[in-house]
Amino acid sequence: MDTYRSFECIEQEATRRTLAGLLAQRRLGFFDRLAARARWRLGRWNAYWSTLSRRGRRAVGRRLAPALLGASLLAGLVMVPAPAAAAGIIADGTICTIVEAIQSAESDTAVGGCASGSGADVITMTAGATLTTSSGYYANDDTGLPQVTTAITIEGGGHAIARDSAAPDFRILAVSNTGDLTLNDVTISGGRITSFYSSGGGIYNNGLLTLNDSVVSGNEAYNRGGGISSGPAGTLVISGSAINDNYAYFTSGAIYISSS
Repeated sequence: MDTYRSFECIEQEATRRTLAGLLAQRRLGFFDRLAARARWRLGRWNAYWSTLSRRGRRAVGRRLAPALLGASLLAGLVMVPAPAAAAGIIADGTICTIVEAIQSAESDTAVGGCASGSGADVITMTAGATLTTSSGYYANDDTGLPQVTTAITIEGGGHAIARDSAAPDFRILAVSNTGDLTLNDVTISGGRITSFYSSGGGIYNNGLLTLNDSVVSGNEAYNRGGGISSGPAGTLVISGSAINDNYAYFTSGAIYISSS
C-alpha cells in the first residue's frame, strides 16, 4: 500500500511539472507574440513620426501625453516613444540674456553664455528684461527680440520683457509663419511702432502664438493692433491673460486679427 502511494505521488509530481512546463511555454509564446506586435507598432509609429514637422510633432505630443503616461509594454519594457524632452535655456539677464536665449533656441547653438538650443526649446526667465535696441526688422517694423521661427516656450515666472522708454521705437516680439511661441506668465510692455503701416506694437504674430496667464500692456502701434496683431497665417490662443492699456491710432488698440 505504501509503495502504491509512493508511485501515485511520483506520478502526480510528474504531471504537475509537465503541466507547469506547458503553461510556461504558452506564457513565453504569448510574450513573444506581444513583443513582436510591440516592435511592429513601434516601427509604424517611428515611420509616422519622421514625416511630421516640428509643429506637427508638438501637436501630436500634446494630444497623446495623457495616454502615454505610464504606458509601457512587456517584453523588455518596450515603450512607445514620446517626443524628445525639450531643451532648457536659463535667461538670467546677465550670463544669458533673453535675446541670446532666443538666438540659441533658433540656431540650436550656444550664444553668449546660454545653453545650446535643441529642437523645441523652453526658455526660463529668472529676471526681467529691458530692451534698449532692436534685434532686427521683421513684419515691416523694428523688433526688440529676434524673430521666432521655430517652437519656443518662454516661462516668464512673472517677469516682464519691456522696451526702455528712452530707446528708439520698436515692437517687442514677432512670430513668423513657421514659428510656434508659447508665453507662460510673461508681461510684454513698452513696445512702440510708428510707421504708417505699423501693426502689432507689442507682438506681431503670423504663426502660432499661445498666451497663458500673461499680460500685454502699455504697447502702441500707429496703424493697428496696439497690443497684438495676428496676420493672415496667424493663429492666436489666449488663456487666463490680460490685454489692456494698449493703443492704436487707427484701429484695434488691444488685438487686431486679419486671419479667419
